[in-house]
Amino acid sequence: MQFFQPRQAVATVSCSYTLTTGPSVAAATTTLKYDTQNWDTNAAYSTSTGAFTVPVAGYYNVRAGASTTQNITTTQAFGIQCVQAVGTARTVMMAELNVEVAINNNFRVIGSAVFKCAVNDTLTIQFVNTNAAGSLDTNQTVNTMEIIQILG
Repeated sequence: MQFFQPRQAVATVSCSYTLTTGPSVAAATTTLKYDTQNWDTNAAYSTSTGAFTVPVAGYYNVRAGASTTQNITTTQAFGIQCVQAVGTARTVMMAELNVEVAINNNFRVIGSAVFKCAVNDTLTIQFVNTNAAGSLDTNQTVNTMEIIQILG
């Protein structure tokens, strides 16, 4: 008689952080340093550098969002992008918002992308601002990031 061994659960690498400080963002590209941990299964994210260091090779889904409090007085674009470094270096714009008229409001960008990563690759989330410097608000429901290994 042959018995089958049940499959063992595979640990998933994942983290989730929020941004609560409302940092200033330049009229360029600013690395976001999410400061409040919801969870981090491998302590892979650094709140001081804003980099997630991949502990296990595989495919990772990166989801991030940010909300700005600045008033728009001219044509401007905002975006959220993720930069992969070390092995296969690439930058992916995950979401973009173009504003064509003057408006007084908060703007939110939320996006996601999948990256194939090797051990020790880093993933960094950046806010892209094409015109005037401003700041992000402290809305923790929008200013979030999650990185989850979806396939080994």
